[in-house]
Amino acid sequence: MISYKQRESIIHSLDPRFKLVSFALVVFALLLNSSLASALLGLALVFFLYMLARIRLDEFYNDAAGLMLITAIPIPLHALSVPGTPALEVFGIVFSEQGVLFGAATAVYLMVVLSLTILFLYTTKRRKVVSMMVWFKVPADMALATSISLRFIPIIQEQVQEIRVSQAARGHRLAGLLSPIPVFVPALHGVFKRAREMSFSMESRGFDPENIRISTRFNSTASDYLVLLLMAFSSLALLIV
Repeated sequence: MISYKQRESIIHSLDPRFKLVSFALVVFALLLNSSLASALLGLALVFFLYMLARIRLDEFYNDAAGLMLITAIPIPLHALSVPGTPALEVFGIVFSEQGVLFGAATAVYLMVVLSLTILFLYTTKRRKVVSMMVWFKVPADMALATSISLRFIPIIQEQVQEIRVSQAARGHRLAGLLSPIPVFVPALHGVFKRAREMSFSMESRGFDPENIRISTRFNSTASDYLVLLLMAFSSLALLIV
């Protein structure tokens, strides 16, 4: 499930503010340098960060395999839309070599963005995410709403898995573009039901959205500044590759 995973690692121990800025530097560096080589180097950096965080790749695969498949969408889109040297022709449709390369770079870039986002959620507790957002001057009610949304991610994943197992036990088989609908419709119904129950629970406890107090105290250490500096140099390397 895409939620906080308790580990003893340098990534877990980082100040979430420094962690967010470090990851953002990598993302912006790859955004400025859209080459495939830079994107692949950024992906290698992400794998290294996962190793430092002691997050196994099979855990990541089980949680985000579907999201990673979505990142491949830019490849055929750019291959069709970007003019250049023909690389492949299927039923009269020409795919350009330049388009394939640019689409592949975009796909890898999206993989890096998603992987870093999930790594941040893996290594940062929700209450620290809220405190960090308030420290960055995000309104407290929006920070709290974000925290609640993050809490629903593993709930949705667990519910989808339960629905799949239940439907498979009943012999449900549906292929094609409509296959996700029988899963996501009851999953969304369950999410809305849980959200309504949470809303009633908060109201019954006298929750006041105009009076939200969130602590913004952080204890930065030398390792936070060191990691930020190393990530800044890594981002610079991604820019010049």
